[in-house]
Amino acid sequence: MHPRLQILRPLCSLACVPGKPTSEKLHLAVVSDLLAKQRWSEVRTYLKDFNFGSVLHQVWDSGADPVLILRYLNCSHRDFNDEYDLGLTFKLLGSLAEAKRSLSLGRSHFGANSVVVNLLVLAYAKNLKTQLGVEAFRKAGEYGFRMTVFACNPLLRALGKEGEVGSVEYVYREMIRRRIKPNLYTFNMVIRGLCKVGKLEEAKDVVVNDMKAWGILPNVVSYNTLIDGYCKFGGLGRMYKGEAILKEMKENSIQPNKCTYNILISGFGKDENIPAATKVFDSIVKQELKPDVFTCCSLINGLCCIGELDKACDFLEEMCGLGLKPNVITYNALINGFCKKKMMKRARELFDDIGRQGLEPSVITYNTLIDAYSKDGMMEEAFEFYNSMLERGVSPTTSTFNRWIAGLCRQGKMEMALKLLVEMDGNGLRADRITYNILIDGYCKEGESRKAQKLFNEMIKKRLSLNHLTYNFLMDGYCKEGNLSAALNLRARMEKGGKRPNVATYNLLIKGYAKKDKLEDANGLLNEMLEKGLVPNQTTYKIVKEEMMKKGFVPHVDWIQVAAFVIGIIVLSITAEKCRQMVGEEHSSQSGKFTIMNCFDMSSGTLACGVKEGVKLYANNIRSAHVEAARHKAIESALADALSQGMTSNEAAKLAQKAGAKAAKLAKRQAKRIIGPIISSGWDFSEAIYYGGAVTEGIVRGTGTLFGTYAGGFLGDQRLGRFGYLVGSQLGSWVGGRIGLMVYDVVSGVNYIIRFGIPESSEVGEAPSYESSDDSYVSEAPTDTSSEDSYISQLGSWV
Repeated sequence: MHPRLQILRPLCSLACVPGKPTSEKLHLAVVSDLLAKQRWSEVRTYLKDFNFGSVLHQVWDSGADPVLILRYLNCSHRDFNDEYDLGLTFKLLGSLAEAKRSLSLGRSHFGANSVVVNLLVLAYAKNLKTQLGVEAFRKAGEYGFRMTVFACNPLLRALGKEGEVGSVEYVYREMIRRRIKPNLYTFNMVIRGLCKVGKLEEAKDVVVNDMKAWGILPNVVSYNTLIDGYCKFGGLGRMYKGEAILKEMKENSIQPNKCTYNILISGFGKDENIPAATKVFDSIVKQELKPDVFTCCSLINGLCCIGELDKACDFLEEMCGLGLKPNVITYNALINGFCKKKMMKRARELFDDIGRQGLEPSVITYNTLIDAYSKDGMMEEAFEFYNSMLERGVSPTTSTFNRWIAGLCRQGKMEMALKLLVEMDGNGLRADRITYNILIDGYCKEGESRKAQKLFNEMIKKRLSLNHLTYNFLMDGYCKEGNLSAALNLRARMEKGGKRPNVATYNLLIKGYAKKDKLEDANGLLNEMLEKGLVPNQTTYKIVKEEMMKKGFVPHVDWIQVAAFVIGIIVLSITAEKCRQMVGEEHSSQSGKFTIMNCFDMSSGTLACGVKEGVKLYANNIRSAHVEAARHKAIESALADALSQGMTSNEAAKLAQKAGAKAAKLAKRQAKRIIGPIISSGWDFSEAIYYGGAVTEGIVRGTGTLFGTYAGGFLGDQRLGRFGYLVGSQLGSWVGGRIGLMVYDVVSGVNYIIRFGIPESSEVGEAPSYESSDDSYVSEAPTDTSSEDSYISQLGSWV
């Protein structure tokens, strides 16, 4: 055997083929002759009454050419849908390698070694042995074996199904590096894998750049996958970005299909933007694309999310009128809507209707009802549904137990909640972070922080990731018990673990110290929070008012005016950034791309910045020089007049200084400190238009620059005179322009919200939330309808 083929030994264990079944004997010479001459119709006729396994074993034991055996495998798989195990595949690969056959693919000639490795990778992919497949793919590159796209694509698909996106990226990059020509299916698999984990920019780069470089045009599946990714992981303004992809899709003459519109309707429904979802639904009708169950489910779910339950029920009837039968997802959305409104009787009626429609409730159906009854304190009813799901053979999930445990914790039944934790383990379910957070919060509310600490340590032992809620729940328990040193130690541990204390953390500590009448320490924590750039919220002000000011202590905040200004700028900056993400890059401010760092690139940025600031400085200097010239002229004139009148030199000097100050003041009024600001404002307006910004952007930025330059120059002049004016006006110009851009982005965001509604937020508030994010009432991934020919079938045609 070729020495390099030894890499196959550890990878393809020659598993034994199952024991020989007893069957009638064949004329093997006839079978071999028919296979060699590729007379497939005669083979089918001759073997139709024989068992596949029996024939295979007899052909194998006869010592037949492995190529003939491969042909028989292909024939049986194609015509009789027979399956063969991975061990048999590997055994055949070894035989082919030892035969040292040279097989051809079109104009390229592949040695048997390369064919074997391709088959090996394909076999691993087909049997979902993805890590072994990646290892074989890597070894093939190291030893110079040539791979083909027909083996790589199934591997990409299998890796994508298992969520191994890192491996997907590795295989894709290696394909490009080894010049394995990808096809449309390859790119679609890579796009889907990247979108699955929210790597949207990388996925878009594949569509825009990589596919173009290889001369392959994206199809409707490529765009559907990208739109679906943006709708699920695009953050603020995700639907706007999804619509932008749809627009680009149409510009490239690719017509959206029903799946495209379903994705958009689902996204708008989750954002509770029903007018936009309805508009997309109307587009389906206009294009004579018949809505399906998923389309209607998405709209019903959206209506339920905003509490429009009557409209949701009306649309259900309309759906039935279209000949569409509701499925369990439809009922789940409606039940969830009624549960949120605490209309449990109606939710129960819908649950009973599921059975009457011949449908089976899903685990999400039961989880929704158990959660609703638990929140209402109706634990007996929740237990009833738990028993019902077990009787119907529906396996509970971790989320099921989390909702039930949360209900018990609300009632202070901690021992029963802990027993459920043991029952979870007995059912083969692993408690997650949410489970432990619920229990830690429950014990802390009951004043049993020691038991909460044990659960905290258990989380660390099980290597569960800790989040802010975990730390804050336990910290709150310590503060309520007056154990402030333990709370501070936990905060130090939190920081050491890479978690930066948030506003909720400081609120807990400030309240804890204030309760113990350690008001100076509480005030120190308040100052520390401000120094770290954290913005107090309504809870902070409530604590300060009720726990500190009512006790006669007025917090003294250091540098309160500066802190207020800085906090205001930070809040405006964060809001503007969120708005930029919401409306998308195309509709956010454009001129802000040129930052202060561009001024130091020692290239065009430095030159542009130098010219711009030089002109502004020159304009400001003209104004300052005008004022100084008027001052000196008045001083000289007044001094000469005073001396001619016989005044002493000291009196003449005092009179001259007063006259100079008066003349300077008059000159300032005449100039109105507006020459420099106007030029700076005009420059920034032009820059905004030059960078492709809207006229509104130019006006808002220019206005900010105008006021910033004026205010900065005024404050600088008051403190440091002419030099202060020059420095203050330059800094004021830059800060004012930036504030103007942030205001523009905020206004754009407000306009977006007015048009499309408020996007769904993923931020977690201070209140504990026990909702599991993995439960969804409506879900659909865009499916790729293109087919990938079997690599083994391709190999059969080569030989």
